[in-house]
Amino acid sequence: MQTRQRNLKRAAILGWTLSIAVLSLTATEWQVRLQWVPGQELVYRGEVHELANGRGVHFRREYELEVRSLALAQRGSDLEVAFLTTLRPKIAAAAAPAHASVRLELAWVTAQGEVVAPNRAPPTVARDGPTSWECGFVVPLPKDSWKTGQTWIHQEPGQPPEEWRVAGTENLAGTTCLKLLRTQKSPDWEKPRADQRAWYRKEVIWLDPRLGVAQRVEREISRREPAHLQATGSIITRYELVSSLQYEPRLLEDCRREIRITAQLQAQLSDLLVPGRKAQPEEFLQLARRAEEASVGPATPYRSALQRLVQSAQAAARGEIAPGAGHEAVPALEVGQAAPDFLVPDWRNQQNVSLRQFRGRPVLLLFLQTRSPLNGEILLQVRRLMLQHPEWDLVPAIAFMDEDRQAAEDLLLRRAWEYPVLQGQALRASYRVEATPRLVLIDGQGVVQGQYTGWGPEIPRILLRDLKRICPRE
Repeated sequence: MQTRQRNLKRAAILGWTLSIAVLSLTATEWQVRLQWVPGQELVYRGEVHELANGRGVHFRREYELEVRSLALAQRGSDLEVAFLTTLRPKIAAAAAPAHASVRLELAWVTAQGEVVAPNRAPPTVARDGPTSWECGFVVPLPKDSWKTGQTWIHQEPGQPPEEWRVAGTENLAGTTCLKLLRTQKSPDWEKPRADQRAWYRKEVIWLDPRLGVAQRVEREISRREPAHLQATGSIITRYELVSSLQYEPRLLEDCRREIRITAQLQAQLSDLLVPGRKAQPEEFLQLARRAEEASVGPATPYRSALQRLVQSAQAAARGEIAPGAGHEAVPALEVGQAAPDFLVPDWRNQQNVSLRQFRGRPVLLLFLQTRSPLNGEILLQVRRLMLQHPEWDLVPAIAFMDEDRQAAEDLLLRRAWEYPVLQGQALRASYRVEATPRLVLIDGQGVVQGQYTGWGPEIPRILLRDLKRICPRE
């Protein structure tokens, strides 16, 4: 009996020692991968506090925040996700649904934790008010492991650099989370100026390593008005994961249908509100009726976005929404500026293709109509360039602007085209494709180095000149 007790005691000590060793390992080095799967909905709830304390301006506003994020489908390692962000004022008199901010967005989330919205500017954190599209619980993930105390710099095109640090681990709601610190600031934060506003962002993210997204997010953005030495306002956002639910197939299909209809109608409303369009009231009312018809049937958790769309269309018909409202301006495509990132399906295998995956290699985007008589000559000249200069490691990618699959397959077979072929309709606005053929040359750092509309004998010469300028010499 005593021998058995001694053995049990040794086993307990050994198990305890091994547990400490495992905890020590996981507390200092973490391998994190995104484990979000189609049909899984993440629900976050929290609050937003907006404060101002400048000269003659004093106020405090509080909002309830809810974020629903449903993974709709998977293509390769990328997830299509619907983000529904709802902000409700906490003041009882203003808490009616009409006063809430409701925003539905569709985007792709890559395996590296990047949110890519095709044909749209990437989502950013608002600095002048509550963020209407909240997706800060998705964070950039490393290809290698994270270590306690590790620091690094992450930078998006056109944004100040972000400084990241792994602060360690912390138990949150029974989950051992990786605690990440992120800071970011405008270039003039340390040196106040009299002609522009400065800002500073600090954020704490408790990352659930089992899921690859945040369990909790706390963010504060301080802003300082021109000619001030102290901060004159701040926006404090706090929220945490309250539900991770796997939808049963029928409910998932209902949500997919309603979300896609809402996204289509939102795009049509934005088109009607384009400055200079001069849409008639009946066009808005017709759109509102279509949204109301789509609302028939059992409601899904995403019905509020469709209801808000009806209200917006009716308000536009009454002239209460000016042209340009709710219409997201697309930055101009200019030589010397970063090319818009994209995540679009390959025509042949439906696998997503992104601009970032070709980083380090020049890319030539060929925007074509499938039945254009110029296609054969264009592809012949591009192939000739590649055979003459293999050291350039050029990536030519066709982006078809229509869906004539038979014509596309005939062209690809005739020209033995083994390079990427993209579904280019989603890139029409961001790459300014108003006429075809259109070629856009991007260097290995993702910067636009040339854009050419039309085709003639001068285009191959100009293209060759620009390629020699940006590519290594033989």
